[in-house]
Amino acid sequence: MLPTLYEQSLEFRRELNDRPQIAHLLNKLGILKGLMVTMPGRELYEESLAIRRELGDKKWIAQSLTISQCGPGSEQSDRSTFHLEEALVMLRKSATRGDSERA
Repeated sequence: MLPTLYEQSLEFRRELNDRPQIAHLLNKLGILKGLMVTMPGRELYEESLAIRRELGDKKWIAQSLTISQCGPGSEQSDRSTFHLEEALVMLRKSATRGDSERA
């Protein structure tokens, strides 16, 4: 039920071309589907990450990078390590500058 509501909201946001909310909903769907082992969420994380990179929102890029590497079915790979290291650098820069919204 909940994934269906998120999917409906995602469809609506796509019609409005609301890029920040599209990225947010893709990330949430990725989390939900990642928890439901039968429904892989990796492609949703990847699309969310791409939109957040396009928008330049480093705080949320870092969040997408870390969440996409966790959960059922996540394997340790060079790509996973790279994503986690990239997120750590972004979060450290943000903390150093005291940014609250954007790094």
